Amino acid sequence: MPVWYLMNISYKDHCKAVGDIAKAGIDVYMSAGTKQAIGVDGHRVKVVKAREQFNVGTFTILPFETEHDAKEPLGYLIYSSATGDKLLFATDTYYIRYRGSPPHVRGPQVYNRLL
Repeated sequence: MPVWYLMNISYKDHCKAVGDIAKAGIDVYMSAGTKQAIGVDGHRVKVVKAREQFNVGTFTILPFETEHDAKEPLGYLIYSSATGDKLLFATDTYYIRYRGSPPHVRGPQVYNRLL
C-alpha cells in the first residue's frame, strides 16, 4: 500500500516533521505557497495546485482552496477507485466555498460521485 502525506497548511503543528517524512521516502503534497512558507525542498516534495486533480495509486485527489490566514492553504477531496470510498479532508478552515459538483473540473467526472 502506498504511503503519502497531504499537507494542508504551513503551521508548525501541521508541518514540523515534513522534512523527516520526505527523508523517510514518503511523498509530500502541498501548495507552492505552503512549500515557500515552510522552506522545504527535495524530490519527495510535490507541489499541487488548487482545482487541478492528480492521482496517487488508486486515489484521485482534488485540492481546493480553504480559508485561513496562512499562505495558500488547501483542503482535499479524495476518491478511491479501488473501494469507491470518498473523503473530504479540510482542517483549519473557517469556510468552504464550494457546494455541489465543481463545474470547472475536466476529465473524469469523479467529483459527481464524490459529492
